[in-house]
Amino acid sequence: MKKQIILLSVFLFSIHSLTAQQYLDSFKPLKSEGEIPSDFQVLINKKTNAADFNLFLKEMFLRGNILYGNKLNQYINTIADNVLKDYPTLRNELRFYILKSPVVNASATENGIILINVGLMAQVSSESELAFIISHEIVHYVEHHLIHLNNYEDKLNKKEYKDYYIKYHNRSREHEIEADKLGFERYYKRSPYSYAAIDGVFDVLQYSELPFDEITFPRSYMETDFYQFPENYFLSAVTPIRSRDDYIDTLSTHPNIKKRRENIQYLSGGLSDQGRQIFVQTETLFNEVRDLARFECINLYLTQQDYEEAFYNTFILEKSFPNNSFLRMAKTASIYGIAKCKSQGRLSQAIENYKKREGEIQQISYFFSKISKKELLVLALRFAWDAHRKDKDNVYLLNITKDLLHEVSVENKMGYIDFCDYPMGTNLDSIPEEPQIIDTTTVSSKYQRIKQQTKNTKVKPNEKFTTLNYMLVDLRCEEDFIDLWNIVVKNYEDDKIRAVIEDKSTLNINKLLIIKPYYFISSKKRNEKAVLRNYVRAEKESDQLCKTVQTSIQKLGLPALLYSAENIKQFNTEQYNQYAKIQSWIQEFISAEDVEMIHYQSTNMQDVVRETGCDAINLIVTRKSRDKFINSGKVLSLLEAVFCPIVTPVMIARIALPRYDIKANFIVIDIEKGEVKLNRGIEAEGSNYEAYMNSFLYNMYAKMKNEK
Repeated sequence: MKKQIILLSVFLFSIHSLTAQQYLDSFKPLKSEGEIPSDFQVLINKKTNAADFNLFLKEMFLRGNILYGNKLNQYINTIADNVLKDYPTLRNELRFYILKSPVVNASATENGIILINVGLMAQVSSESELAFIISHEIVHYVEHHLIHLNNYEDKLNKKEYKDYYIKYHNRSREHEIEADKLGFERYYKRSPYSYAAIDGVFDVLQYSELPFDEITFPRSYMETDFYQFPENYFLSAVTPIRSRDDYIDTLSTHPNIKKRRENIQYLSGGLSDQGRQIFVQTETLFNEVRDLARFECINLYLTQQDYEEAFYNTFILEKSFPNNSFLRMAKTASIYGIAKCKSQGRLSQAIENYKKREGEIQQISYFFSKISKKELLVLALRFAWDAHRKDKDNVYLLNITKDLLHEVSVENKMGYIDFCDYPMGTNLDSIPEEPQIIDTTTVSSKYQRIKQQTKNTKVKPNEKFTTLNYMLVDLRCEEDFIDLWNIVVKNYEDDKIRAVIEDKSTLNINKLLIIKPYYFISSKKRNEKAVLRNYVRAEKESDQLCKTVQTSIQKLGLPALLYSAENIKQFNTEQYNQYAKIQSWIQEFISAEDVEMIHYQSTNMQDVVRETGCDAINLIVTRKSRDKFINSGKVLSLLEAVFCPIVTPVMIARIALPRYDIKANFIVIDIEKGEVKLNRGIEAEGSNYEAYMNSFLYNMYAKMKNEK
């Protein structure tokens, strides 16, 4: 009977593991589920002010970075139930949400909302570690630490402000020590979680900037039996990972980790772990939740164009999830992004300087810094073709394969005859002479015979060949690969012909997706309260621009969908998830700066395009700054008042009224290709900047209407 139970348990575990594997194989970026929580319904409907602690929450929600109701949320809420089982009233006050950020962090707000970052859930080693972190954050809420810090800042006088940072950070570190102590004594001790497991929290914090694991990265990952890179492309040894626990924390908001670890060891010393558990909800469920968080981190890394992090962490996850379709796509997207950045002279945008790296990820940084632009493009092409061949229905993989073929063949003028048919190191004397065979039964013209002869010709190595020339030995034998190559070249030639006979000034947009305008106000004051005041003002200006946009597109009859503040207020969860996809796409586009590429998030935008009918996104970015008190305009007004007294009242009013400098950009981007189809800017100054903006926007939409 006992044997049968054991066998049944193994069987059930295997089924669960298989289900988890399948679930993650079809992984898509995490989304919210259920009803939109009242917390956020209230936030988006309420007018905020500069003193409101909820501004950060509102901003995160409007960026689509808040997760609620899904598996990660459920897991965290159950831990909170266990930690606060003796505090039912307090438990009802607190709400837990997941923040889509790869940073290892958690935070508490004054209204009882606690945010747990996806990056934190991806790095922890046990459920108990999460329980201690939650206990810590609860203290921040109960003891009103955020209010105390803000009040402390308000009371600073001018003399104190000189050493504000030191005093502020001292106070913050005191709060962290208190949160550790009270969190342990009040909540964690009353929970069913293990004392011994707490120490792992400080390991997580100590190495929070490092990847999910530390696994040797072999050069064979980048090579095949057909080609090998030079030895100087790889480090003989990576820089060892240094300890990060004992450091000077004077200018840090958190005490050094060694102090925190020792404090908890003192509090828990001598306490028995008997009857306490590392995993209350089972270790299997924890691993599944952590894996979900790790997959989501990969998605976030790619969105933020942290390609190096995405590439190495994908390599780590492949050990547990071999042949996973999402990881295969992520790996391809990573190396594609690095290749595009390097080919356009923006490598520092994609990878960290290898000298600043530690551990095995340094090997990757070093390799990408040493490999040539052409070699990297061809290497990325190999990854893309392999991924496309295994997942032919993935439009994104097909598009980046075509883009890389275009880079190699058109931009770098390399044809498939530039690549050898024989592996690197092949002895020339061992290569037999092969007669050229032409099928005359199917080839009728001189040109077809020439093409077939070229296709059938074997490219032999010579003394000038480098690694680059051997990198497609195996792919040259694949007819599908050569056919796609020819299609890309032919399409390029056809596009050149069409460019001559067609009017390329037209935008050819079916329907426009207009995002609520981005509005930024800057001022000389840089303190937190000034920033918050500017944020509130900017929000009002953005809402006003929305009304202008709405009026313009209605008057012109332009097919468009506007995401205004009023639209967002009426969202259900399905609409919010769609909106979150759009925001992720925008974030990636902004992160890319001037690098032309097919965006990774375009694969998640296919649903948006299908459901809305929109094939292009319109971004309006406005920057407003206060003009100097004395400027050329005011000087001229003063001179006019002196020499023409009759206009003095008007000139005095003009001098007294605040003047602003306005810079605005009107951008239209093709969703699928990530191609900027229109980018126009305006600069205006003076007190009548609103009229300039209104006229500018109307003219832009009129231009689009006429060119459609």
